[in-house]
Amino acid sequence: MELQLFIYKDLALHFYYSKDSLNEGLVDVKNIFIYFPGLPQVIEEDFFAERVDNDTAFFNVYYFGSVLSGGEFFYENCRKTVELAIEFVKNKKGIKTFDNKEITWDYKNLNVAGYSFSGNPIVTANISKDDVKNVFLFAPLLFLHKDQVKGYMSNQKDMDNFYGVRYDIFRHLVHSMN
Repeated sequence: MELQLFIYKDLALHFYYSKDSLNEGLVDVKNIFIYFPGLPQVIEEDFFAERVDNDTAFFNVYYFGSVLSGGEFFYENCRKTVELAIEFVKNKKGIKTFDNKEITWDYKNLNVAGYSFSGNPIVTANISKDDVKNVFLFAPLLFLHKDQVKGYMSNQKDMDNFYGVRYDIFRHLVHSMN
């Protein structure tokens, strides 16, 4: 497995791909996944090593204001992170951070995948179905407006408990980032 780091408009992305899919500076695969992690953003390299092959490559994205990305971490920037990551991958080329050389990639299918916290930034981002073939969400943490939940929860105590848990989780996530 090969690994490259890109910085695009202050956004950091790691690119995991198979050496066998690289030919004369072009990574040619069937599927590219742009992966948005939950929080905290600690992902072992083995996660990608077990999934990368000749037909599959991954971009692991770091939200603005966290880990390697510049800017500030707040919700609106998480949505912007999703949109800019898709924009970058659609360009099908980037400058490698460590040797300043260009690398290109091509794919048949561009997919977005996310876990936990990434659910809401992904579903609220401006993603075109012409650009992204599939969106996969694993245990998404979605923030729902009370008007959307009223039809399912008529008891005020249940609604207060639901939003109290969501608030506690979000507060914990924000404090763990600082």
